[in-house]
Amino acid sequence: MPTKILQITNKPAYPSIDGGCLGMAKMSGFYDSNPDFNIDILTLETFKHPFDKKDFDENLSEEVSIFSVKIDTKPTVSGAVKALAANKSYNLSRFKCSDFEKKLIDILKSNNYEIVQLENIFVAHYIDLIRQHSGAKIILNSANIEYEIWERMSKKSSWVKNRYFRILAKQLKTEEQEIWQKVDGIICATNKDKKQIAKIVSPDKLITIPFYINLSKYQVDSETNTKPSFFHIGAMDWLPNIEGLDWFISSVWNKLNIDAIFNLAGKDMPTKFLEQTNPTVRVSGFVDDAIDYMKQHDVMVVPLLSGSGIRVKIIEAMALGKCVISTSIGAEGIHYENQKNILIADTEKEFSSVIKSLVDGPNKIKSIGSEARKLIENEYDISLMKDKLTSFLNNTIN
Repeated sequence: MPTKILQITNKPAYPSIDGGCLGMAKMSGFYDSNPDFNIDILTLETFKHPFDKKDFDENLSEEVSIFSVKIDTKPTVSGAVKALAANKSYNLSRFKCSDFEKKLIDILKSNNYEIVQLENIFVAHYIDLIRQHSGAKIILNSANIEYEIWERMSKKSSWVKNRYFRILAKQLKTEEQEIWQKVDGIICATNKDKKQIAKIVSPDKLITIPFYINLSKYQVDSETNTKPSFFHIGAMDWLPNIEGLDWFISSVWNKLNIDAIFNLAGKDMPTKFLEQTNPTVRVSGFVDDAIDYMKQHDVMVVPLLSGSGIRVKIIEAMALGKCVISTSIGAEGIHYENQKNILIADTEKEFSSVIKSLVDGPNKIKSIGSEARKLIENEYDISLMKDKLTSFLNNTIN
């Protein structure tokens, strides 16, 4: 009999419009396509991520039961103050929902699940409820260590934001570490995260599953632009992306004197980027096909100054044979070799130097991109995930 799994997500995995959605969709697709598993999905629907069952039906088989509950996660000043007074993480409390609890109880009572997989800590409020109504083992799929993001952002913020972000990070750290101890197993995105979590829980409960991809969907286009075309694509409702790009455009790109264009795309593009006046910065906002957008350009720039986990868009760009320039933080969790399959830059001077070198010597773009594709083929192909994940789940159940 196939192992019956309930996957719980904080937003719909389809359409897969950002790295978080792609990570959840990877899991949904894997379980659905593997005869050893039988998966149902319960998702929250938010104002940023509406639910449309048609998007799921286009990507998954008819055997998958899909459930959704609408929730208001819009941040408010009163909500933040209440959470602060209660010494609770506002990041997490926004995802509490009584209607979702009722739906979850109904689903658990109607099905005999062996595994309930939580797709991040934002749906981990429901661990105790799951324990009450199911004997299933609970797996946390941890795309990153959330409190690290706020710790890193606090160090690069103004005094007021620094104080507030430090409080958020402290509250979140307490709750996140409690969640780690409550679940039966944790899927980590990087070995760095695994090592950090292993300080709190037994290493036997942990496994590293990076962002594996189906390489057949990522065909390398050998043609390049006459002049190197630089780009960034990412969810622009994520503060670390805004922070990093704001710094890169003002401190690096606007000071360069080169014959090249920096192209910027992503959902929920902030007004300050849409209204910027540098003619060498072209802002597209949301694009329907991220892969097609990446194929049009040559060099991905990832100027991430804070954050945690693995950057899915870097994996995708490498799979397309693109040259990537990233900060050390942006490239965390990827088994790269600097100057071979990626270019690492952490300062204004390093970014400027690397970008100028690619404009002056465009052949390096192709060589870095070619090696990047080889890295993905050898270490991030979806075929490598099956035995590793299946063994981990069976061991957790038994």
